[in-house]
Amino acid sequence: MSIIETSTAVRASVADTFARFTDFESYPAFMRSVDQVTRDSAQQDRLRFVYSIGGIPRHYTIDVDSSEEFAEVHWTSVDGPQHTGLARVSAAGEGNSELYIKVDLRPAGIIDSMGDALGLIRSRVQHDMKRFAEYVESGGEAVPGPADADHRAPLERLFDRVFPTDQSR
Repeated sequence: MSIIETSTAVRASVADTFARFTDFESYPAFMRSVDQVTRDSAQQDRLRFVYSIGGIPRHYTIDVDSSEEFAEVHWTSVDGPQHTGLARVSAAGEGNSELYIKVDLRPAGIIDSMGDALGLIRSRVQHDMKRFAEYVESGGEAVPGPADADHRAPLERLFDRVFPTDQSR
């Protein structure tokens, strides 16, 4: 089991930051590997994620429990990579907030285990949270970087060189 904890400052109110974080269908706008998030029509607290690792499409489903009163979200995987998580938004000065994330992850398979051992999963979570802050601060618009910018961590670039895909070139 791997535990990933990170936080990021957001120049927005707790209410706005929490509302944007719980708009799960918008995750592809700031999460690099997430392609799509859909809500189960029969169970509104169940979400299906489609994501790619090394160009290989994968999926997982989570059950979510959120509390606007405490600005917290808890989730547990139902299928796919086994993990649980907590996200908490707290005040960080006038009009600002902080998003704290904790994920308990059980890597499944060789690629997940390698990514975890090399710190790629931790790095991805940290970078996604920075992109989330930019997303919220821009008013909910995806924040494109320069066309030639590579914001990946050095280990992510190495991983893409060792296991190249059409998307990593």
